[in-house]
Amino acid sequence: MHGSDFIPPILMRALLQLIEPSRLDFSTTKRDLAGVARLMPRDDENRTFARFDPQWEAEPTWNQGSALQRLAAKHKPSKRAHNYIARYALHFDPIRESVKSVVEIGVQRPNSLLMWEEYFPNAVVHGIDIDPACKAFAGDRRQVHIGDQKDVTFLRRFIGQTGGNFDVVIDDGEHSEQAILTSFAWLFPALQSHGIYAVEDLIYTPNARSIFRSLEEHINYWPRGFPGGDWPYLHEFDQAATWLDRNIVGLHFYRYLTIINRGYNPEDNPYLRSERPKTA
Repeated sequence: MHGSDFIPPILMRALLQLIEPSRLDFSTTKRDLAGVARLMPRDDENRTFARFDPQWEAEPTWNQGSALQRLAAKHKPSKRAHNYIARYALHFDPIRESVKSVVEIGVQRPNSLLMWEEYFPNAVVHGIDIDPACKAFAGDRRQVHIGDQKDVTFLRRFIGQTGGNFDVVIDDGEHSEQAILTSFAWLFPALQSHGIYAVEDLIYTPNARSIFRSLEEHINYWPRGFPGGDWPYLHEFDQAATWLDRNIVGLHFYRYLTIINRGYNPEDNPYLRSERPKTA
C-alpha cells in the first residue's frame, strides 16, 4: 500500500494547517497586476460565448475532437456543464490505454461511470456514493461502493478491499471542505506512483482552494543552503524534505477544477546529474 497506513494521518495534519489570510499580504502584487491589466488592450470583439444546446444534444464546434468529448456527448454526464471534459482530455488522453483503476467519488446517476468505462478500455471503474440505490449502476467493469467520503473507516476499508494503486481519482462528491480534504488525505497517497487526482466544483471552498494552491511550495521544494546555480545536480532531496515534497510533481488549476499529479520529485527529471562533469 506504499505506506498508506501511516502517510494519511501525516498528510491530514498538513492539510488541516489552514492558511491564515491575515498572514499574507498580496496588496502590492495585486496593485502591480491591476496596473499591468489596465495597459493591456481589450479583446472583447474576439471573445464569444460558446453556446450549446440546453438539452446537451450538441457540443460546440470548438469543443469537439477528442474521444472523451465524443463520449461525453453520448453519455451526457453533468460535469459537461462546467467544461471539465476538455480539461480532462488534456490529462487523460496520453494514458487512456494504460489506466487500470479509476475512482470517482459521487455517482448519483450512471452517466459518468459509463463514460469512464468506455473511455478507459482496460480499467475497472470504482464509484463511491452514500446512496445505496447507486448499487444498481454496477456492472461489467463498473463497481459501486456505498460509503461516506468523510468516513475514514470507510476509506481505509475501500483502499484495503480494492488494493489501492489507483491511476485516477476524481472527487465529484459532497463538495464540502471536510469531505474534499479527508478524501484527498487518504486517496492521494493510495494513487499509483504517477497517478492523477482531480477535485471538481471548488466553488465555495476557500480553505480547500488555499491548501491546494499551497502545494506549489512542495513541488518547488529547495533544500536549505543548496546553491541555486547547482540545480542540475539536485537529483535527490535531503532528509528535511517531506512526503509531499517528494511525491507531488504537478498542479493544474482550471475554473472550479484542480488536478494534482503524483510522481517522483525530483527524480522524474532524467536530465539531472549526480556528479559534476570533470574538467581537464
